[in-house]
Amino acid sequence: MSKFSKFVAVVLMLGVIGVYTPVQAQTVDELNAQIQSLLAMIAQLQGQIAGGGSTGGSASYTYTADLTLGSTGADVTALQQFLVSKGFLTMPAGASYGYFGPLTKSALASYQASVGISPAAGYFGPITRAHMNSMVVVNPSVSPSTAPGVSPTPSGLSGGVGNITVTALSTYSAEQVGEGEEDVKILAFDVEADDDSDVQLTAIKVEFHEDDTTGSDRDLPDYAESVSVFLEGDKVGEEDTDSFSESNDEWSKNISLSNAIIRAGDEMTVAIAVSALTNLDSADIDSDDWSVGVSSIRFVDGTGVSLTESFTLDIDDDSADETLEKKFDFGAFADVSDAELKVSLNNDDDAINEAHVVNVNSGSTDTDNVEVLSFTLEAEGDSDVLVKDIPITVTTTGETDESVIIKAANLVMDGETLSTKDVAAGGAVTFDDLDFTIDAGDTVELLVTIDVQDLTGTLDEGDTAQARVEVASIQAEDESGEDLATADLTGSATGEAVTFYDTGIMVELISVSATAVDLSGAQTTSSDRGTYEIVFDVTAFDAAMYLDSTNPSDSGGLGTHDLNITGTGTLSADIEWISGDAVTEGSNSFTINEDDTARFKISATIVATSTGYTGISLGSLTYGTTSDEDGDILYNFNLEDFKTGNVYLVDR
Repeated sequence: MSKFSKFVAVVLMLGVIGVYTPVQAQTVDELNAQIQSLLAMIAQLQGQIAGGGSTGGSASYTYTADLTLGSTGADVTALQQFLVSKGFLTMPAGASYGYFGPLTKSALASYQASVGISPAAGYFGPITRAHMNSMVVVNPSVSPSTAPGVSPTPSGLSGGVGNITVTALSTYSAEQVGEGEEDVKILAFDVEADDDSDVQLTAIKVEFHEDDTTGSDRDLPDYAESVSVFLEGDKVGEEDTDSFSESNDEWSKNISLSNAIIRAGDEMTVAIAVSALTNLDSADIDSDDWSVGVSSIRFVDGTGVSLTESFTLDIDDDSADETLEKKFDFGAFADVSDAELKVSLNNDDDAINEAHVVNVNSGSTDTDNVEVLSFTLEAEGDSDVLVKDIPITVTTTGETDESVIIKAANLVMDGETLSTKDVAAGGAVTFDDLDFTIDAGDTVELLVTIDVQDLTGTLDEGDTAQARVEVASIQAEDESGEDLATADLTGSATGEAVTFYDTGIMVELISVSATAVDLSGAQTTSSDRGTYEIVFDVTAFDAAMYLDSTNPSDSGGLGTHDLNITGTGTLSADIEWISGDAVTEGSNSFTINEDDTARFKISATIVATSTGYTGISLGSLTYGTTSDEDGDILYNFNLEDFKTGNVYLVDR
């Protein structure tokens, strides 16, 4: 046997002796955890021996495995020490050897490039392994000096004799783990290293018990696929439930940990998490009642001594009354994820959803892709949602058989038409086989357009159409493939009616204002008055139009612009052209030539007849297609914002 082999054997023996504690007998799992830790120590000492006792890497290590991101163990430690010794890798302060992370990958790629290994991708495969092993040299053996009964100091730890303080947390309590969910945290606690030493957590013993006595399955592997341990959000250990031991319906396992280092004086949070099976028996999860607890934590201090912190745990007493014990259960994915599909009008598309005029083509040319409804779908809860079918209803007026004036309806997302369907009598349309997914928490925008019949058919000027989403009839699934229930389909989306004209006007708001005139200081007693202005543009499309020029009133209609009054008072108002392409025509109208735009202002005064807040809004405009006549066409679309603020007026 070589001197080095003898030394390794001695180290192993001393490691086993050094980690013996009289508190309790060690389990096989605990010994396995210690052996893994000792193997990492041996790899470090082997590097030190080959380098004459230094901590730098050397080429005296024989590599046996391929290494890549996530690899751990002695090969990784030896590789890192070699890269450090060659100046390609600098280990961050507090980082321990033995884990192949992004820094190691980058350093290895640099070294590969320096020696001509191609590709220099940072993967430690057969080519790089052969290169490294070809540099193996025989160095004089050096006998380590290790005190009897003490294990060599683990890599990356400093300090002397150490201890930990464990504090239970209330972060997780009565958690529910949905089928198919991964790494759901169910128990958490803080671990603090004392000021005398860094510590490395090497194993945590986790126990489970199903407390329901009404017939639920009590086998943990029938519910969970694996159990994980997290340290400050990073997974440091995981075991499949098939490897757990069972005794009297209690399931336990010592979960080995890696890179779980807590520096002297620091406190870090440990969490226990469960990953559930994708298909749970509904008969089991309707009444299951689980307890989870931690009965021991094994750690190594700066002297290399392996210690165990034990906790009282009665996992089978149906009560989470111990220091590190919590209740939880498993549930159907839909119940746990709170999946919900919410339908809403798209607030960014008021121009589409509010009532407006549509300029249709003249003659026998159809008008396609008329935008009538813009809405959103939001996947609320913790599940992605697969949208399969979206039904809508198109309603028309003037011609009540939707199928004869609306040729087709289209569903559009991100500029792409997802589905085109004929519109049947009654207006029912189902966009089916959509099969697009909305990520949990995300929102998508959709647009409904219609293809409109030409004016030589049954479509007449002044006919209208509107669309709404039939929310309760949407077909959608959660991540587990379960259909969303009707109660999980919420919200609404109904567009206002659009009106079809071949010729006409479009109106756009420019500004509104309101001012109170206080007449309390007048020589004669007078009520306050408010002055109001509404400024807007009018565009004539496809022909010259004639906007009524008579003064607006609060009882207008055809032939007179209509103003609505908020509050009580006596109204006087007028309309004037202030800019743009318009001329006064006779005594009744303003002419706006085809495709021209003119700006108008309605000015109003209200004298208070009752004390309170008073304002005005535009109810409708009237216009005609011939000059010098009272307007015989009513424009009352998209006027919701044509309103002033209210001012306070006193009636005296």
